[in-house]
Amino acid sequence: MSLLNAVKAGIFVVQAAGNTGPSPKSVSSFSPWIFTVGASAHDRIYSNHLVLGNNMKISGVGLARKFKL
Repeated sequence: MSLLNAVKAGIFVVQAAGNTGPSPKSVSSFSPWIFTVGASAHDRIYSNHLVLGNNMKISGVGLARKFKL
């Protein structure tokens, strides 16, 4: 109900749809007043890291390969 009230107040609300639609390659959303985008999954894992302002490096997993600019 809070998201419906937000929409009524003029706030644009976005959510990710669940991958539980009625058929393959479909999604479900039970809130027609919310702009819904499709979520997806893949089997790729990219090691990545985050460098903080104090040069401390935190290792983890990223969503894409590292790019050199």
